[in-house]
Amino acid sequence: MSNEVVRQKRFTFTINPELAEALKKQADAEYRSVASLINAVVAEYLKSKGHDIGQE
Repeated sequence: MSNEVVRQKRFTFTINPELAEALKKQADAEYRSVASLINAVVAEYLKSKGHDIGQE
């Protein structure tokens, strides 16, 4: 088993207020952070487009 630390990449971007509010509501409903929800949504989208992103 490896003790390698996986470093997360930080992104700064803007979205419209309606999307931000919807993300916050959905994240709250799933008991997760907005960042975690964005990660999941982007991963699902990229997988649907055929990208191998190495996540389960």
